[in-house]
Amino acid sequence: MVRPAMKIRGKKATLGPEIAFEEGDYITINVPYYGEPQIWLGQAELIEPNPKDSGLLDFIALAKKQMKAFHVRANSDSARDATMALLFGAEGIGLCRTEHMFFLEKRINVIREMILSDTKEDRIKALDKLKPMQRDDFYGLFSAMAGKEVTIRLLDAPLHEFLPHNAAEMEALVEYLGTRKGAKKLSKAEIQARIDA
Repeated sequence: MVRPAMKIRGKKATLGPEIAFEEGDYITINVPYYGEPQIWLGQAELIEPNPKDSGLLDFIALAKKQMKAFHVRANSDSARDATMALLFGAEGIGLCRTEHMFFLEKRINVIREMILSDTKEDRIKALDKLKPMQRDDFYGLFSAMAGKEVTIRLLDAPLHEFLPHNAAEMEALVEYLGTRKGAKKLSKAEIQARIDA
């Protein structure tokens, strides 16, 4: 089977003769393990998964009959995901990536503030804002798991992942940094220079 090539020109892209989209458009992609990938224009509606319909609980039960030491661990960074993992048969958290806790829109600029801090004092101020967020996350995670094993990677900080990736994120960061009382105002150019560094 010949797969259509994607062509990108400026802020527009085409995929074969039938699919065209531009920056800001939603597309939905389904890439199954088996079978051909599918692409639709528009945003797909998400559904809440049902553990009973998934077949996973049946598989876990079968595996436990065959292997006495069979244990399921899930990756989770939030109490909501931990609760969902329990519904799907997890017996603990295999990995909590703490850096994922900071990607939420309400938090990302606080971690960016910490990364871009000029002084130790400014960095500590930003860390003081992050501390209750993380404490609440861990409390929720441990409460959801109710004594089950939880493995936490304290912080794998690939700094480039936290920094702005597009104009909208840069604008939001400039606006956020401009609201700090008594802090030095940074221009887009100054922020970009630090990101590049």
